[in-house]
Amino acid sequence: MAGFRISTPIRTSLWNDPDFQALGPHAQRLYVYLWTQSSVDNAGFIPLQVTKWARASQHLIPEDIEVALDELLALGWVMVDDDTEDLWLCRWIREDAMAVPNVYIGALRSIKGMASDTLRRAAFEEVRRIHPPPMKRDPSKPAAMYDDMMKRIDRTYTDLCAAMDNHETAKANTPSPSKAKQGIEMIPEPFGKVSERVPEWFRKGSERVLPKQDSDELLSFEARSSKFDGPCSRCGEGQRLGPEASSGENPNWCGDCNFVQVDLQRRAREEPC
Repeated sequence: MAGFRISTPIRTSLWNDPDFQALGPHAQRLYVYLWTQSSVDNAGFIPLQVTKWARASQHLIPEDIEVALDELLALGWVMVDDDTEDLWLCRWIREDAMAVPNVYIGALRSIKGMASDTLRRAAFEEVRRIHPPPMKRDPSKPAAMYDDMMKRIDRTYTDLCAAMDNHETAKANTPSPSKAKQGIEMIPEPFGKVSERVPEWFRKGSERVLPKQDSDELLSFEARSSKFDGPCSRCGEGQRLGPEASSGENPNWCGDCNFVQVDLQRRAREEPC
């Protein structure tokens, strides 16, 4: 989901928007910060990297970002899938991608390839509400150029609709544990029933702590199934510990993130609710 944009328009009327004025100063700043990031793709998707965002100011800590993010989530400015660690700027397609046909086509393709079911469905519903984008025919250019662009948009939109239908069909055909054949032990879901949008532990702001049992299952699952090459899946900066992770440490996280998480879990167990 890497981006290459060096600039992006942000409407000046945003500051007169009553919904935006209702946000606190930290939430307003975070929203503008996210909107102007080069890593935002054509559909408004951006990796969830709270620790990295906090380093944009010497006066911020990750907990400040989490509180501001919680406010944006509650008021519908952004959506988050913590399982895939992605964030979606809900107004991006309408206020940015629609303005340029090629960017709009790129947004449709980005939605098609989004790993998060929750964010993919939300962005697709937004596209369905606004499609097709308004296009003015430029009299100085050949009519064939306009017709070709409209065909490309329609073809890309049709491909996206087909892909969404395939996703829904595959999901509907996935057998539930109750329908599994006798004698075959179904592997239990390691995460239990976790909200795809905003998990409870994420809504608590600075207390990014999973219950101990869920945390142990998560570590066990990731240790079995993940590839350890690449940056830390939590902060996006440090190197994953991988096979060098000790018991109780997340192999997909760097040493610093593991240290912070263990300390938070210890304090959560010691302090009364």
